[in-house]
Amino acid sequence: MRPIVLFSVILFCLPIFSGHVSLNAQDTIITQFEFDGQMRDYRLFLPKGHDANQLMPLIFNMHGFTSSADQQEVISQMNVIADTAGFMVCYPNGIDRAWNVGWGFGSTADDLGFISAMIDTFVQKYGADPSRIYSTGFSNGGFMSHRLACEMNDRIAAIASVSGGFAPDYFDECEPARAVPVMQIHGTRDLIVPIGGSPNVTVPIADVIDFWVENNQCDPTFVETPIDDIDGGDGSTVVQRDWTNCASPSKMRYFLIDRGGHTWPGNNGLFTNRDINASEQIWLFFKQFSLDQTPTAVDDFKQAPFGIFPNPTAHILNFEEEVEAFQIFNSMGQLVKNGERVARVLVADLPKGIYHGVFEIEGRRYRSKFIK
Repeated sequence: MRPIVLFSVILFCLPIFSGHVSLNAQDTIITQFEFDGQMRDYRLFLPKGHDANQLMPLIFNMHGFTSSADQQEVISQMNVIADTAGFMVCYPNGIDRAWNVGWGFGSTADDLGFISAMIDTFVQKYGADPSRIYSTGFSNGGFMSHRLACEMNDRIAAIASVSGGFAPDYFDECEPARAVPVMQIHGTRDLIVPIGGSPNVTVPIADVIDFWVENNQCDPTFVETPIDDIDGGDGSTVVQRDWTNCASPSKMRYFLIDRGGHTWPGNNGLFTNRDINASEQIWLFFKQFSLDQTPTAVDDFKQAPFGIFPNPTAHILNFEEEVEAFQIFNSMGQLVKNGERVARVLVADLPKGIYHGVFEIEGRRYRSKFIK
């Protein structure tokens, strides 16, 4: 058992640096900043070929309770997928190695605000596509991903939870504003986050699944697909369950690992299922979804023949020429502003997100997208 103990010590003692680590044209940005009176930090992996002037998807990948960003980077091995598929991965650190998910223990930090602040930075500085930002995490990080789906679904396009759930005291507080694509990966022999629930830790995972199926207005009947048993004999097997006919464009997917434990499938740890690679499956799920769902009402309009600036904007949106009329829709297709005969629009009161403008000039209607 000694090699296993030594390996665990190495994982929990990986140092955190401040600066850049570059390798084969890849880049890992390691940064800390003050937020809400506390120093917060993260690791941001940029794949080879990254160009800040070209929009690129971003995945938040959050560690478990008592773990850390660098450990999650090692456990999930998501950088390998990111480097091939072309997306960024952020591994943030929670305060006291925990995320604020409604437990009676762990963290009480403003993690929603922390993640929102990172999104602002990554969009402005590194070219993160605000319509393709996703969240996943292991254990406590999976709980945090569910919370983001509840409260920040205007900024997070889809989430995936590995061995995570809902804190019992928080479960009834989740009131999503839209149908959110969700993937859950969980083992039947998870002793840390039991699949049947635990009074101080999680509601039963079946209740988590049912909640998202109902929220996403899915057909309650799922399609089950067995996954080939190829992992070499840890004793666990996987079935994939998919709920279809959900409110567009959402879906619900569940990888149920029979006899699976509290692990990240696909890594090289002991007692870990390798019939699926969790990081690969998460990306295959995420890449189907975007917040940039142009409202049906403007699908057939041509791109506006004039510029709008600044873009992104914080307070005022200017047009290069006066428009006869305008309408602004949020990413869910809801009309949030309209008016006539203007050359600028005050948008300071709008929440951060992606917006679609419909503008009328000389009797013709055009569209253009901007970021707040």
